[in-house]
Amino acid sequence: MYVKVLKLFQLFVGDDTNSVVKVYSLKNDSWNTVPDCPYNLCYPCSFGTLASGALHWLVNPKVKSDRTNLILAFDLAVEEYRLVPQPDFYDKNSSMDVGVLGGCLTILCNHNRDRLDAWVMKEYGVQESWTKLYSVQPFEYMFPVAYSKCGEEVLLEKNSKRLVWYDLKNNKRVKNVKIRGMIFFRRASNWCYKPLEEDIESWIGAREDKRGCYLCSTDFDSLDRAIELDHPLKTPHLGTEILGSCNGLLCLYNGEEDVVLWNPSTRKYKKLPVTIMEFPHDGFCVCQFVIYGFGYDEKSDDYKVVRLVQFYADDNDLWESEVKVYSLKNDSWNRVRDCPYYLRYKRGYGMLASGALHWVVNPKAESDKTNLILAFDLGVEEYRLVPQPDFVDKDFHMNVGVLGGCLTIQCNHFKVNLDVWVMKEYGVKESWMKLFSVMQPETIRSFDYVRPVAYSNSGGEVLLEKDLKKLVWYDLNKKRVRNVRILGAPDTFELDICWGSLVPLSGNGEGNAKKQQAGEKKKNKKNRKKR
Repeated sequence: MYVKVLKLFQLFVGDDTNSVVKVYSLKNDSWNTVPDCPYNLCYPCSFGTLASGALHWLVNPKVKSDRTNLILAFDLAVEEYRLVPQPDFYDKNSSMDVGVLGGCLTILCNHNRDRLDAWVMKEYGVQESWTKLYSVQPFEYMFPVAYSKCGEEVLLEKNSKRLVWYDLKNNKRVKNVKIRGMIFFRRASNWCYKPLEEDIESWIGAREDKRGCYLCSTDFDSLDRAIELDHPLKTPHLGTEILGSCNGLLCLYNGEEDVVLWNPSTRKYKKLPVTIMEFPHDGFCVCQFVIYGFGYDEKSDDYKVVRLVQFYADDNDLWESEVKVYSLKNDSWNRVRDCPYYLRYKRGYGMLASGALHWVVNPKAESDKTNLILAFDLGVEEYRLVPQPDFVDKDFHMNVGVLGGCLTIQCNHFKVNLDVWVMKEYGVKESWMKLFSVMQPETIRSFDYVRPVAYSNSGGEVLLEKDLKKLVWYDLNKKRVRNVRILGAPDTFELDICWGSLVPLSGNGEGNAKKQQAGEKKKNKKNRKKR
């Protein structure tokens, strides 16, 4: 038995892709370059699914073809690629995912969020051996994890929130799985990309390689080269997230005990005091969401960080929340009223617009249909709902953002088009305006996710982030795009905009980024001497 690790890089150059594939052998203790991957990966930041001595990914052909969602296998023994035959689906427009169950390759088929089918390949490589294991209708994302000891039930991960046992014989969910004292939260990917300003405007990104996850920036006007940055939380062992940007300040996060406010222009930072997470009574044992937001309270001339924690009951659909607000002026955390709604997404910092942080929420935990926009006013520290446009078609995936200081809604009609709405006058329903609609593949080649980031200096174009791996300028008048190429930029990223400023940061945590890396004790002594 030989243990191997495969590393696959895909580089996008315009509409073309190139790949570099290397395999590490534990026996030889060395890396070896193998033939390039002949297909495009469907999903970035995904690890290969191991079954029958091969790693598997969902791929698309490099040339235009009606055959999409192919299953590519890389045989670890002979180190060669092959395609795996699939069942004869009657609905080939479904989106797919691959996994493994009981050592057998599995396929999950999402039929336009109407039904979810799970298939198992009983005999590897034999098309006729595909068997439908279960079907969930109405749609709920239930990913198979393992069979029970008797083999009559399957452990499922439901909607990336909880675990349930599923009765295969009766084709129904039988019971929830109780897990005590565990915290469920993970980053959406190992890559993140966010922005900063050197003189006028730029972005900051986080990139991961053998040194770990690091931040980089580029000037917005040129968008030509990404440069690595030193920052207060830089470490080779942890990846740094950016929780938000406001008036030239960034909120950086390496964990609950490592949250800082940092001014990249002055190189000053402020470490936030640690605040404990107060679990509710015993029935709420699972911490499902830990989400932050950062912004400016104009009323009190104060910068605030909001931490929203949501707890989920292990045997029903009840949930509770804990919300705390940090004040830079007071250098302390204060608990405020609990959030009255259920957060839709496990990851994503609050979108700052008009002095409030915004999230997409539901009135109930188990509702996937209702998209509400919740605002938390940083001035009065209260919640309110934001009115939405009167959508003609409400069957879409919704996200909120900010463009030119205005609140935006992104309506993603999966594999069809993306509509972007802008609220010209905050809080006024009638001021919603559809800014543009991007059709696929006419305007942009097939995408799963597109987010508007910023207007151009002329205001005639919008910078779009596509599938967390590509940037394009969209011309609002000509309704066409042009690619952006940045030397040294990560292959996969998230980004935002941050304006340079001289906003001061004072208090026990003020210092220089490089000094903090020398050690907390030495830093505190130096700060005391300064005061």
